[in-house]
Amino acid sequence: MFKEKRGKMKKVLIILILAFLLANVNYVNAAEPVVCSIYIITDALGSGTTGSPYSQSLVASTTNCEAPFGWSVLSSSLPSGLNLASSTTSSTTISGTPSQAGRYTFSISVYDDNDNTATKWFTIAINPSTDNPVKVYKGVDQNQNPIPL
Repeated sequence: MFKEKRGKMKKVLIILILAFLLANVNYVNAAEPVVCSIYIITDALGSGTTGSPYSQSLVASTTNCEAPFGWSVLSSSLPSGLNLASSTTSSTTISGTPSQAGRYTFSISVYDDNDNTATKWFTIAINPSTDNPVKVYKGVDQNQNPIPL
């Protein structure tokens, strides 16, 4: 009978020790790190015409990123007369009135408050205005007046 009580007491003691150990364990709830996913989702920019207003939006996808956001032209430059709007959101605009025809390639960057950055290359074709067609003359007369073809 004494052996039975001693066996039961061992079991109770073991259970109490386990309960004590489990009650004093600090469980760490290790959350997965939050990763910012930022990229420019605008595929391409439309063409423009010299002397005509131009406006195109740029939009970024910003999952788990920290506002405010910033936008900048990184490489090369925008066509003369166009500007990148200052923005603290996930979208901005290139707008203005282009003054020179040509094909312009440049990179745009968007970044969040933690310097997570996305960059994308774009090309804008600026066509010459058809309102002022180029006039060609065969020469000038003795008074320096143009001679039509």
